[in-house]
Amino acid sequence: MQRVIKHAYRDLVMLLARKKLMDDDDLIFFLTHEEIGALVRNADASLCETARARRALFPSCAGLSFDDISMGVPEPVEPDAGAVTLSEGCLRGVPVSAGQVTGKARVVGTIDEAGGILPGEFMVAAYTDVGWPPYFSIIAGLITEIGSVLSHGAVVACEYGIPAIVSVKGARSAIRTGDVISIDGTTGEVVLQT
Repeated sequence: MQRVIKHAYRDLVMLLARKKLMDDDDLIFFLTHEEIGALVRNADASLCETARARRALFPSCAGLSFDDISMGVPEPVEPDAGAVTLSEGCLRGVPVSAGQVTGKARVVGTIDEAGGILPGEFMVAAYTDVGWPPYFSIIAGLITEIGSVLSHGAVVACEYGIPAIVSVKGARSAIRTGDVISIDGTTGEVVLQT
């Protein structure tokens, strides 16, 4: 379903470009549904500047951490370097896609960094969204710091049949690119090999 919606937005961008309301097909993904409706109904080209401003902020926002549950407007929390505790070389999270596999980790912070993933590596990310699925076809497993059994990464990992663990707090600071790790998508354990 997400793919259908994404393609519909791409088609809409082409129509908006013909009306000279949008000149960059990526901008539509930085507007809310309500804003897109206003752009279409009112031909309000100023919304493109709103989208450009949001896109400019996106890289700095990608590094922020938030509590899993919050009320009102979420406030970023300061990362606590001491928060990651390894118990016998093991991190724990929520198992979401069964399977056991060992391989090298690739820690990624942005979709651009994901371009460096090699076939058979584990992707270790804060989270995934609709832009990440092309990498699921080559990774051996997925570890995210945020997520639940119904999160994007969990659902897509199940669809691809790859082991996945979500909500592994501090995974990107405890695991380095190139580390050999084992994951168990049934128990939720991530073991760093020595």
